[in-house]
Parts: sequence; C-alpha cells; structure tokens
Amino acid sequence: MRTLDLPGGRVYFVAVLVLAAALVMVALAASAQAFTYTVTGTINWTDPAGNLHPARNVTVDLLNSSGTTVDATGTTDLNGLYSVAFTNPTFLNFTENLRIRSSNPGGAVSPDGVTAYYGFSPASFSVGAGTNYIGVDMQNTPTDYFASPAFSVADALLTGYQYASAVRPAPPAQLAAVFPETAESASYYSPAANNIHITAQRTWDWDVVLHEYGHYLQNVDGLQNSPGGSHTFGVSNIAGYNAPDPLDSIPARGKSGGIRLAWGEGSATYMGIAAQFINPVANNLPTTLANVGDTRYTTTGANAFSIDLATPTGTIARGEGDELAVARVLWWIADPQNGTTDRVSRGHMQVYSDLLAARVGGTLQTLSQVNNYYMNTIAANDKQRTDYGAILQANSISPVPSPPSSLPIWYYSAPPTFTWQRGNDDANDTFHLIVWDDAGLTHRVINDILIPGDVMSYTLTAAQWALINATQGTKWFAITGGDFVSNLLDDPTVPDGTAYAGLAGTGPYWSDVNSFTVVPEPSTLLLLLLGLPALLLRRRRNA
Repeated sequence: MRTLDLPGGRVYFVAVLVLAAALVMVALAASAQAFTYTVTGTINWTDPAGNLHPARNVTVDLLNSSGTTVDATGTTDLNGLYSVAFTNPTFLNFTENLRIRSSNPGGAVSPDGVTAYYGFSPASFSVGAGTNYIGVDMQNTPTDYFASPAFSVADALLTGYQYASAVRPAPPAQLAAVFPETAESASYYSPAANNIHITAQRTWDWDVVLHEYGHYLQNVDGLQNSPGGSHTFGVSNIAGYNAPDPLDSIPARGKSGGIRLAWGEGSATYMGIAAQFINPVANNLPTTLANVGDTRYTTTGANAFSIDLATPTGTIARGEGDELAVARVLWWIADPQNGTTDRVSRGHMQVYSDLLAARVGGTLQTLSQVNNYYMNTIAANDKQRTDYGAILQANSISPVPSPPSSLPIWYYSAPPTFTWQRGNDDANDTFHLIVWDDAGLTHRVINDILIPGDVMSYTLTAAQWALINATQGTKWFAITGGDFVSNLLDDPTVPDGTAYAGLAGTGPYWSDVNSFTVVPEPSTLLLLLLGLPALLLRRRRNA
C-alpha cells in the first residue's frame, strides 16, 4: 500500500497530541476548581406580642444537603445579621441547610444542660453563585423550644454576659441553661452543676433569667454565701413569716442565715436589673420586649408581681434580712441622684467594683459588709456618710429620727430630747448620737456618743447641752443604729437580749441628717425687743 509522506508530518502530529493533552488538563483543572459561595441574612425571634427581636451573637451553621457535614460556621452580629462564605466544587446550584444554635457567648440553652443547644433548622434551600440571602423569622410557638422560646432565654443570657464583661476585669465563661426546667416549680441556679434552670413560665421574664445569671456571677466572684431556701420580697428571712397558706410561709433562719439569704437574693435581683442599663443602645437591648429595660423586677403568669427598685413604694422593706431592702439600697447607690433621699450616684459599673472590694476573707455575705465599706472606705467625711445614711433610712435599714417638723425650737435653758424609730425591722438596739454646728457637717459638737440602754429617746445632759447652746442658730444631727442582740422581732432562734454567737452584730447604720434651731428663751427675746428702741435712741443722741 502506498503512503503519502508530507513534509513536517511528524511535527504536526506531535503538536496535535500536545494540544489535546493541554485541553484535557484544562478540563481536569476546571472540574477540580473550588467555587466560593456566600450566604447571608438576618435572624429574628418573635415575642408573645408579635414583635421581632434579633438573635444576637448566636452561632449559625451551614450544612450539606443531608445535614451531616458542616460546610461553614458563623455568628450573627448584634442586629441578628450573619454572613458566611465557603467553597464548593459544584458550579451549578446545590442544596444547603441552615442551623441556628441557641448558643452565644453568654449562654447555651438546651433541654438538659448537657446537649449543647437547641438547633432551629428552617427548610433546605438552593445555593447558587454569588451571594445568597436567607433570612429567618422564628415564630412564637410557646411549646416549640427549638424556636423563639429558647432564643429569648439565650438573648437574656447575652445581656447578662454583656453586663458582666463591662463590670468585671474579664468576661465570664459561657453559662449553660436548662430550659424548660420541669422537675422544679421555680427557676434556680445550681452551684454544684454551675448552670441555671429556667421554667417555661419564665420564657419571656428576662428579670428572672438575669436574676439567676446574677447568682452565677456571685458564685464566680465570691459575692454570696447564702443558705438558700424559700424567700420573697417584703419579708425578713431572719424572723420568717407564717402565711395563712403554709405554701407561702417563709421559715425563720435566724440572724446569720437570714441576712445572708437576703443579701444573696437581693443583690442578684439588683444585678439582673442593672444588666439592662449597661450600654443598652450599643448592645442593642430589645426595646419592645415587655418588662425589659425598666427599673422594676417583674414576673408574669401565675402569681405575677412587679417590684420597683427605684421608688420605696408599695411593698414595705423589712430591714437587712429582706431582699427587697438589699436590692433597693444597691440600686439607689448606683442610679442617678434625686437630690433628696438619693444623693449618691456611683453608677452600676462602679458598684460592682465596690462589691468586689467589700469582700472580707474573699467572700461578700451581708449588706452590713457593704455598709461598712462605704462608710469607712468610700465616704471621706460625715456629709457623705449621711448621704449613704439617707438611702439606708429610706429603705428601712437605719434608725429614723423624728423629722424637723415635729421638733421644737429649743431654748437655751431646755435640753432637748431626741426621739427616733429603731429601723431594721425594729431590730436595731445600739444607738449613737452625733451633732454638728455647721451645714457641711465638718465640726462635731457632740462626737458620736453611745446612748445608754436599748431606747428610742435620749435627753442631753447639762454638759452636753452646754456644748450645743454655746452658740445659737441651726444645728444638725444624725442617729446611728446597729443590731447586736436578739429580740423577738429580730431572731426567735436566740433568747432575748443575747448576743449573736459567732456574729459581732451588724451596722452601725447611719440615718439621714436632721436639723433644729437653738434660740434664746421667749423672755429674753422680749427684753431685747423692748430695749432695742432705747438703745437706738441713745446711739442717736451720742451721735
């Protein structure tokens, strides 16, 4: 057979082979290329009123079509916005799944505290080239804990974390939350497991969730040593309370247990409300969620109640053994001044630092410790001590002197009698009197004298009165009181008049400052008035 031998035929054949190989390599490279895809969107949860709230700082996962492999993980910002980029070798559209975890830096909400989180997963979606927008508005289905309920609790825990990060030297670790708690009738913090338990009834009650978060911070920072147990606002845990319904009764825990329980609960309540006032705009705190961002501690549902920390109205505080008194005292020290009974404004961040500084032996256990810290370390003078005293007096801790309107104008020859109410749920029993002769309270005329006996009135001795009436004009006074021995209304576990074993007593708690006026006797005033015209006439003639 004959063949055609073209010039350069061998070279042409080789070139064709090289080109074909190159095309194959390009095709193989194209098939192996990883394409980048972006998925973004806003995630919200819904409250009972139908308001949407961003799921702040929660974790978002993108999973493959079968939901078994995590392709990418991201985090929402404070507006609930997430953006996750990942690569995939498929150029055409493919299916992905979105999983939203009820977990953020503040807390991980799960049914048992062991499972890491609830995972809300909407319907699968198709991902194409470029940016894909997948937004999610979780509905409010009260029994669907994988949706809005779990994310409400998680968002509350983030608020606690934001507060803790601002007031502590370093952010705390993430807190596990068991939700919904079904074994117990009430929400609580477990020191042993270091987690909180939130009942379904408290799904939307952020004050309760943040109160329990306050217990967590107490445990981390040594800010309580409470015996635990049943408690309520407006009842002294020292003496307890026998309610018509035994289920509402509060057992007597004695002085030590009562003031430690009151401190633990009251300070946790304060922290829970204060957390809602730390950078609320920057932290994007919900503005339309009921009962969030106000000064009241509110629960809803069965046995609902609301207590305002900013005003001493409604429920009456019962002294240092009552959590209500503790919460209000801390709030008033932190919040802006009102110019009358609230003349201190430390700020919520500083108050937390104060609590850390007030620890004795590494633990803060009672309101009395905090009082002693402010009176002896922070207050630089008597004026500042009476500023703190005004808060203590308004919240039923310190003695209450008779107000100026009921005090007479005292004359030179009549030593006055001071009267007061005990305060502290009628338990204060040891009192001191201080009198100043200047409005700045810089000069003590009567220097912190101990009043003999457990009494509620005291008449100055002639020598003491002589110190005061050496000059006429306005004088100022305060009464301090402490609880050093038992009485029936104070501690029924200790016989009356007995000093507390292992407890040096509490206080002294200062009252607010009061004033009175010293003037000459009426007869002296009359002589002065009668003699004044003659004196003026004599001076005119001599002129």
